[in-house]
Amino acid sequence: MRRLQFWVRASIGATGFGLSVAWYVLLRLVPLSNATRRQSFARMMSRLTCRPLGIRIRTIGCERIGAHHPCVYVLNHQSQLDYPISASIFPGSAVVMASQIGDWPVMGALYRSSGCIALDRDVPIRAAAALAEAEQAVREKNLSVWIFAEGTRGKQPGTMGKFRRGAFRLAAATGVPVVPIVLSPLKPYSDLRGRRLSSHTVTMTVLDPVYANGSTDADEEALSDAVRSRMLATLIATAE
Repeated sequence: MRRLQFWVRASIGATGFGLSVAWYVLLRLVPLSNATRRQSFARMMSRLTCRPLGIRIRTIGCERIGAHHPCVYVLNHQSQLDYPISASIFPGSAVVMASQIGDWPVMGALYRSSGCIALDRDVPIRAAAALAEAEQAVREKNLSVWIFAEGTRGKQPGTMGKFRRGAFRLAAATGVPVVPIVLSPLKPYSDLRGRRLSSHTVTMTVLDPVYANGSTDADEEALSDAVRSRMLATLIATAE
């Protein structure tokens, strides 16, 4: 019965995601700003994907979204489900900086057309180019950047992997704050690999901004450590 429930919910959720992509394609035909398109797509994806999957979303500190613009939003990463969950509070004034999706045949083109940034961490030249593009977005276009700092999905619930340096290098170079966002543990309720999708509530906590003290490597490392420490404490607290 549990596996049947999983496949039914997963199928409806995947259909919802497909419909949200179709919605974005329609938005491309209307004379709207990319910011409006990004936010409209994000909200639609969250509604059409999370509800069928049995995921309810509770937010804490949501008033901090947009209050420190521009900034670098940093999130923990557990599952592909992080995308539709966090999309519920995604601001159109931000662009996503993510790996892999930029090279997908259809989704990659739509992703890039929205102004979002494709990141290839495995190729240093492309990674540096993506970081330069993100810095330009902050400095010249007054955009925030939305990034999952671990760069990969965590394996154990209630833990965080080592943070990649890119988000903190960007914040230190531009002088904008890092605004941490913590998604509470998804497992054991939502576990795609374990074929489990049970109704439950995910808490998203938006923390106070954290600023770098300078732009040296040591400043970047100190900023990364400070942000990770706060986020890990919040993750552990929301897991109880």
